[in-house]
Amino acid sequence: CPHANHVVQKMISVCPDGLTRFVACELTDVGFDTARHRFGCRIISRLIEFCSQTPETERLIQEICSQGSLCTSRYGHHVAISLIEHGKETQKQKIVDELHANLLNYGRRLHASACLEAALIHCEETARLGLVASLMKDATLVEILRSKRKGFYVGKAFVRVGGESAALFLRDNADEILTTES
Repeated sequence: CPHANHVVQKMISVCPDGLTRFVACELTDVGFDTARHRFGCRIISRLIEFCSQTPETERLIQEICSQGSLCTSRYGHHVAISLIEHGKETQKQKIVDELHANLLNYGRRLHASACLEAALIHCEETARLGLVASLMKDATLVEILRSKRKGFYVGKAFVRVGGESAALFLRDNADEILTTES
């Protein structure tokens, strides 16, 4: 039933943690697949947002994070963004490290670029500035921004985080950015 997830989401958001622990328990061993499902990603996101301190949800998040990338998944990237916005620093750092490892590829992909935008906005300053520095190195950002719609997310966050140096970088590279899509 496509509407049942709304009931579970609402329950997670309004009920005390003790009454919603069973949701995380039921998702054990299927958490990664659930995180990449069009309805399941919403439930996992609400658990991260409202119940991330419970041992059951912590185990579920650990299971999800250990099984692979969510950043490039059509639905899983919503869970990755929830982790960036509401997760623990170690969880955020794991996603930032993943983004760093393949910055150009992830910056060009629609779902992963949304994760990159979230990391540029919500991570601690050291991680944000590290991403900005990596984006400015080797014209990585220029290549990402040339991919138009996908690069928009990254460019918007880059300017917001990078300040004056980001604006100067974009001004100096405007001709290259505005050339045809690569």
